Amino acid sequence: MKQLFLRVILIIQIAVTGTVILFSQPVPILSYTKDINGQVQLEVNSTPENYYILKIRHDPFSDFEFATSMTLGQAGKTIITETIGSYPLDRYQVLEYWIDSPADTDGDAVDDITEYQNIPFQSPLNTAKPIPYLDGIVALDDFARYKGLSITDDYVQWSEFLNGKVYVKYIIDDFHTSRPKLYFINGGTHDLHSGFANTVGIEHLGEQVKKGQVIYHPTTISNNGSLGTFAFNYSNGHGQDFEVIQKTYELLAANMPLLKNNLSYFITLLNEDEYAQDSSLFLNSRIPILFEEDVYAEIDYWGLNSTEGFGFFREMNLEELPGPRDIVLYAALPNSLPRVGGIITSVIQTPLSHVNLRAIQNNIPNAFIRDPLSIDSIVELLDQYIYFKVEQDVYHIREATLQEVNDWYEDIRPDQEQIPELNLSQTSILPLDSISFDMFDAFGSK
Repeated sequence: MKQLFLRVILIIQIAVTGTVILFSQPVPILSYTKDINGQVQLEVNSTPENYYILKIRHDPFSDFEFATSMTLGQAGKTIITETIGSYPLDRYQVLEYWIDSPADTDGDAVDDITEYQNIPFQSPLNTAKPIPYLDGIVALDDFARYKGLSITDDYVQWSEFLNGKVYVKYIIDDFHTSRPKLYFINGGTHDLHSGFANTVGIEHLGEQVKKGQVIYHPTTISNNGSLGTFAFNYSNGHGQDFEVIQKTYELLAANMPLLKNNLSYFITLLNEDEYAQDSSLFLNSRIPILFEEDVYAEIDYWGLNSTEGFGFFREMNLEELPGPRDIVLYAALPNSLPRVGGIITSVIQTPLSHVNLRAIQNNIPNAFIRDPLSIDSIVELLDQYIYFKVEQDVYHIREATLQEVNDWYEDIRPDQEQIPELNLSQTSILPLDSISFDMFDAFGSK
């Protein structure tokens, strides 16, 4: 009866003034449960003439500010949910609207129903305007669409943690406003954020713009317990303040209807410090964390720098200083590493770890081997001269003679004076997206 009464009032108002007044009201939540994925299930009374906007607050004392889902009503009762893990009941509010007089939840001057019907090119929870699919979309509605926009490269300059991964780039404009604009970039057209930004008219530098990747890890257990998870981060693996990460997480999730509580924030070596500073905030939030080392939890061997070398095989502790002809075995990553002949670690490394960057720089073999001291063929060669060859999927190790070692180092010794190239023509600071590897002589190689 209450809904009928409001309907009559609305009709009278339109007839008398010609003005449409948008009615919305919180509706009681009849029941609160979670499904097998950990997603909230909020039951409300409903009608097919209405739709429902779910809003959240991050603590019990703040206002309901952020809209996380939209659901069309059914006859009788409707289940309201969102794409990520649940909050307690007191963090949710459900608003009811008429379908034939819809609101504009995201404030972009296009009503909710029009945008809902035009997903993925528009979204009722995203202020971004529609753009050609050739450039990108504003909502990721299914996995096929994700794959269609994605990039997969064997080597990703500046962001080696993306090597071999499937990922979709995103960019958020007007981030620190109440109406941020999120775009998922078509990687088949734009392999750089800057190229996309220039095409759609976004100034891609500055605090109002956040950009990064949504990576898919098919062999990693997600927050919902199933195999396969998405994880987002920021360009070049850099960190952000907790409040920025939380807003990014909510905005991505609200516009990724394909999610089933399987989106995490990706922690790499490059953003560990920022995460450590805000770790207590993360622990008290609903943002799942995926550490780079967890992605490789099932890997027993990883050849990080594929080459070969000779040297004296030593098990090292962090206080010892190795020599330039030592092939070293570490149980933990050293904070610094001088020139050595080869590296084995029993803890996971990543392509961007300082240990591997040093191995690449010096062209020496480097590998992660899980529990190497349980492997007889390795233990038996400790404190001896060895030959060590690393390939991506397999390593070769054997005893060597002192003559082989001496011959090897004599052969690789430069026979001419070497002077590093120096390019002084670059006189201004450039964004990383604009620097290519062949510009190393001006900006450095790392």
